[in-house]
Amino acid sequence: MISGCVSDDQSNIIRIGHPLPEDHPLHQALLTVKELMAQKGMDELDIRIYPNGQLGSAADHVYMIKSGYIQAGVFSAATLSGSIPMMNVFSMPFLFRDTEHMREALEGEPGQEMLRYLNDHNMFGFGYFTAGSRNIITKEPILKPEDLAGKNIRVMESNILVQIIQAMGGSAVVMSTGDIYSALQQGVLDGWENNPPTTWFFRMHETGAIHFSWTRHLIIPDVILASTTLRDQLTDEQFSTLEEAFRFAVDQQWKDWDAFTRTSVENLKNEGMQFHDVDEQAFRDAARIVYEQAFDRYGEEFRSMVEKFQQL
Repeated sequence: MISGCVSDDQSNIIRIGHPLPEDHPLHQALLTVKELMAQKGMDELDIRIYPNGQLGSAADHVYMIKSGYIQAGVFSAATLSGSIPMMNVFSMPFLFRDTEHMREALEGEPGQEMLRYLNDHNMFGFGYFTAGSRNIITKEPILKPEDLAGKNIRVMESNILVQIIQAMGGSAVVMSTGDIYSALQQGVLDGWENNPPTTWFFRMHETGAIHFSWTRHLIIPDVILASTTLRDQLTDEQFSTLEEAFRFAVDQQWKDWDAFTRTSVENLKNEGMQFHDVDEQAFRDAARIVYEQAFDRYGEEFRSMVEKFQQL
């Protein structure tokens, strides 16, 4: 898989990978980056965007970015936690009060400090996209933690995400995005957790998982990753222009997200998805144990970073 990527002499090529479909808001934001670079006279740069996990799994992408085989990618912060434990901060349940609080924190000192942890792994960050809140989508209504008993719920590869689902009463199953649809169809999974746009774009409601419960247990940003080799690959002017293009795309993506979410909810309702409010406090109470487990495992630096986000 990696052998088909980039060779060292292709200094004008910037390859960007991500796991989502071409009509997803994340992909559209990356197209904006490409368009802006062309408008700024940077036509000599060949920006190639690879959606749908064409270059492999999230773990494959991150490895290739670290190694400099590809230049950039956009992935949930949760997928980075395996190699960068501090990224588990973003996977703490109910860390952010709402998306407004998250944006303030990400653009402020706590969010910028988190990006600096990438530097020890031959990467840096251009910023964050929003992915909205994560919620439980199942074949039966989930209104309180007890309703998750005996349910197999898919999560991304993250120890804390596994702990959250288990703390809230379910059984967590780690699985790649591409396998979820068939696993739901075949009954291997009873549900999964995500946001309305991703649910819609992957057509998950077709699997029988038609109950969307607004648990809002997580609000995890997507991180715009880049290889440190990209800085050496570009001139100062090219790199500065690319930074500017990503800042514009980030701002656009955050502004557009609410509209994408509303449209996705309506589309899903029209095709039979049922949306449920839940006893959010009960889920908060159930998930509280995850904090102490994480503090014990990751230490005082981790606790301090969590508190910086909470206190903002």
